[in-house]
Amino acid sequence: TLLVGGLLHGDALTVTGKTVAQNLASVQPAAESGASSEVLRPLSRPLSAAGNHIIVLRGNLATKSAVMKLSGKEMPSFEGPAIVYDSEMDAFEAIQQGKVT
Repeated sequence: TLLVGGLLHGDALTVTGKTVAQNLASVQPAAESGASSEVLRPLSRPLSAAGNHIIVLRGNLATKSAVMKLSGKEMPSFEGPAIVYDSEMDAFEAIQQGKVT
């Protein structure tokens, strides 16, 4: 579990008034609950190697950078022109007028 693996602070107080460790003590482990091992994975079988879960993006659309959490096994990519609008309303109007395809 994340608690046993040292990835959670068991002594942190939660909204239940109990600590994280106290709340987790009553939870059945995923392996024993019949949950899919492809959805709830043990620490010994991570979705991807350490260091590949979060990436920082930088570029003309993210000049101050952006953080992206990776999920899934494949990362789709898109290359093509970008249309940049000054506001959400400008973008919405362009979509409504059929200017964005």
